[in-house]
Amino acid sequence: MRNGSIYLIAFICGFTLMSFEILGSRVLAPYFGQSIYVWGALISVLLAALGVGNYYGGSMADRRSGFVIPLLMTALCAGYFLITPWLSYYVCRFITFHIHDPRSGVLLAAALIFWLPAFCLGAITPALVKLLISELKHLGRGSGHLLGISTAGNIAGTLLTAFFLIGRFPTGLSIQLLTIPMVLCVALSLFWQRKKLEDGN
Repeated sequence: MRNGSIYLIAFICGFTLMSFEILGSRVLAPYFGQSIYVWGALISVLLAALGVGNYYGGSMADRRSGFVIPLLMTALCAGYFLITPWLSYYVCRFITFHIHDPRSGVLLAAALIFWLPAFCLGAITPALVKLLISELKHLGRGSGHLLGISTAGNIAGTLLTAFFLIGRFPTGLSIQLLTIPMVLCVALSLFWQRKKLEDGN
């Protein structure tokens, strides 16, 4: 049951990341077009944020036990997705007015809008791996399963967003809908963290 929740959180985080990336291109397009600069900036920022999130998430996982990190990071993402439509509007308007170089402008906009949630989602993975290691004797198998399930979430998020969300809902609303899976992760993390505290008492 506990490991199933860990795998579910990994799947949801993978799903949310790719959905947010695809929707991100729609956020930037009205201001910066749909050129290769947009995708280059978006992918680079997300990869950098994920890498830094993985790095610091690993350090945080060694200092904090249980579901504390998934709880905090998914809660932060949930709140951030709610305000993203308004934040992106003002950020993009300001940048297009003050920065006329399309490459530096879109890179700065992508960093300001998309860095934080990607960092948070990246920080969750090491914590989930550590939670599994405490239950599984085989580190390779446990981490491999976790990454495989996260990748399945990536694929599901890509397909559902590209084939269903886009074209049926406004971009801002689609991003806000990502709050729902994040709230589910918050609930799962809170449940298991409270259970851990109760068992410890």
